[in-house]
Amino acid sequence: MLIYPDNLAGLTLDRTKTPQFSTNIKKSVSGYEVRTPLMAYPLWNFSLKYEFLRTESNGNELKTLAGFYLQCKGSYETFYFKDPYDHTVTSQIFGTGNGTSKSFQLIRYYGGFIDIIQAPLNYTINIDGEPTTDFTIENGVIIFTTAPASGAVLSWSGEFYFPCRFINDKMDFNQFMYNLWEAKKVEFVSVKL
Repeated sequence: MLIYPDNLAGLTLDRTKTPQFSTNIKKSVSGYEVRTPLMAYPLWNFSLKYEFLRTESNGNELKTLAGFYLQCKGSYETFYFKDPYDHTVTSQIFGTGNGTSKSFQLIRYYGGFIDIIQAPLNYTINIDGEPTTDFTIENGVIIFTTAPASGAVLSWSGEFYFPCRFINDKMDFNQFMYNLWEAKKVEFVSVKL
């Protein structure tokens, strides 16, 4: 899996992160509505802006970013993005054992909302506060070899990526000075694995 380059100079603080849901809304003539949520968890839209991307020998951010975009073939390929301000959890409870269930989805609490984690990184899984390695993981689902005991508290600490794809099949790079370029809109959206 490709990992979005997070060390590029020129990235501004002017960035956007937008949760997106999908809701089916049917309105009656009387004004009443019936709303059906089509998604339990949001997709996250990201928009980054680079004020400058150098093309000189001491830094070639243009080739790094453009090359990454080309590797993704525009919106075709999925990649991992680590949001610099939202990529860690500590002692996050993600389930309680019942003695029979072996599979549990990693989650995080986000302002009272429970969001799923699909791509954990550098993580520790605990059963009743004790670290365990007796599991496999697939797209953020922990599959224990032996079902955790009834009442056992399952928690995790670590980092995570957002699996994403670029929104568009084109990206604009503008040269504004010798050896300096800019990318005013680098847009991508999270995807479900």
